[in-house]
Amino acid sequence: MSGQVALSSSTVNPTDEGLGPEVLLAPGATRLFSFTVRQEGMVGAGVKADSDSIDMEILNSAGAVMGKGVAQMLRLKPGAYLMKLHAPDAAAPVKARPALVGLTIPDTGPPPEEIRKYLFPDEEAPSAYSSRRSSVPRDRVYDRPGEPAYDSDGPAPAPEAEDEEGEGDGVEQMNEQESDHGEAVQ
Repeated sequence: MSGQVALSSSTVNPTDEGLGPEVLLAPGATRLFSFTVRQEGMVGAGVKADSDSIDMEILNSAGAVMGKGVAQMLRLKPGAYLMKLHAPDAAAPVKARPALVGLTIPDTGPPPEEIRKYLFPDEEAPSAYSSRRSSVPRDRVYDRPGEPAYDSDGPAPAPEAEDEEGEGDGVEQMNEQESDHGEAVQ
């Protein structure tokens, strides 16, 4: 046997969640990207390329093909996998980036900026039981007729003591009104 063989090698590039590094694939060239699935679940795999003449395969650690196509959604078990990007022989050079989703489980806790608000508050939060009215705009304060107005920033005055006749117990007194019999009542 006689003939020529052209052989080239390249490293396997590790990639993770999101868009991977951009590579330039010459006609007939292949690039491999490795990724690790930590727990069983759905993993989306795709390729972002400046041409649609690119092929993609997902291979397991034994080299078996798990899926083919430029956009895939596969249920993968924990383990190491390879993403193979290949440009056909008759194609022009192609810029391509691998894309993966589903490798990391989204955080279900509050966003980091909300956590910072509780751990490092900028100013003291007002008390829900504050007697201060200075923070309320004056046009939003409604005084009730018959109640004393209180506009001080200090503590509220103590309530007035009731006298012996029952004043202040919520019962209105009649002032010189006639009863049913025509008599004046005081």
